[in-house]
Amino acid sequence: MSQTYRFIAGEAATYPAAILSRVLGVSRSGYDAWKEPPAGQDQLASPVEEVFWENSRRYGSRRITAELREHTVIGRHGVRRLIREQGRRAIQPRRFVPRTTDSRHGQRMSPNLLVEREMIVDRPRQVIVGEIT
Repeated sequence: MSQTYRFIAGEAATYPAAILSRVLGVSRSGYDAWKEPPAGQDQLASPVEEVFWENSRRYGSRRITAELREHTVIGRHGVRRLIREQGRRAIQPRRFVPRTTDSRHGQRMSPNLLVEREMIVDRPRQVIVGEIT
């Protein structure tokens, strides 16, 4: 794509850029953005990096954008591009998995009182059993 934009820039003295971009099948706004990158985007590289490191590399583009919105106007995709260009990646925390049972505790198991006592059940509700899993 940049070769096309370079060609348009070279021929812009001879032909209008609008006609060249239409003939070559590229957007005029894309050519204009290539020719003059948006002002201020590169100035935000250091604040993006500061917020990234202040939060111990835990903040991604959405959280960084939310913090920078108090001071300046920048979109999430611009922040994402700056983070990518700086070679940064937010740390993804491990998913929380609750540990309710430790089968390797090394202690004796809870006895099964129904089997060990050899109870004779002769009426309803003499033995009540429950489970908590």
